[in-house]
Amino acid sequence: MQAATDGIAIYDDRTVSYANAAYVDLFGYDATAVITDCEWADLHAKPDRFALDIEPALSTDGKWRGELTATGKRDAELPIEVSLTQLQTGEVLCVAHDISDQREHEQRLTGLATASRELLAAADHGEVAEATIETIENVLDYDLSCLWWYDSDDNALQRTAISEAAAALIEEEVAYDFNRSRAGEAYRHDRTIRNEPGGDAYAGGSEPTSTFRWGVTAS
Repeated sequence: MQAATDGIAIYDDRTVSYANAAYVDLFGYDATAVITDCEWADLHAKPDRFALDIEPALSTDGKWRGELTATGKRDAELPIEVSLTQLQTGEVLCVAHDISDQREHEQRLTGLATASRELLAAADHGEVAEATIETIENVLDYDLSCLWWYDSDDNALQRTAISEAAAALIEEEVAYDFNRSRAGEAYRHDRTIRNEPGGDAYAGGSEPTSTFRWGVTAS
């Protein structure tokens, strides 16, 4: 059990009598000896669930499975999936594992579904741009983002929306004219532009090249 990747513990009258290293780590402790003798209420958010929900199930079915929130010595709460089994000795075997990545993935899918509905309901390009930037920031967790609109009459790209972090960065740092860049030229002329620096500029080393295709840069 000590080598298992899932957290494993044994509770005796709601008190930890054994815990493997993985279980200790879930609750932010440094050593097994530290978590031993901790009570259920010391380790979980909403500890009254044990008496209201878990204990009745253990008494009738001998087992319980569900999602809980680990606290203990953690700086931030951690969602965990827990399986409890009533042993013949009266002790309770607990197997738990971290489900924070799963929760994050589910939240991201929910956010993308919501964003899709907002984009479909947008009345104009401005609303589409704002909804897109909001999705990039809040759902995809990117701070720096902006959207450009191609004006066919002027044959130029116009920035229509930008995140707050990107706007602040532009105020602090020197920004180039995107339309005059090779990426902007590739987009406006609908063709691939390959930049190959001269050998003298990179003497003694490899010569990096950049390919600009429809405003996307690959180095």
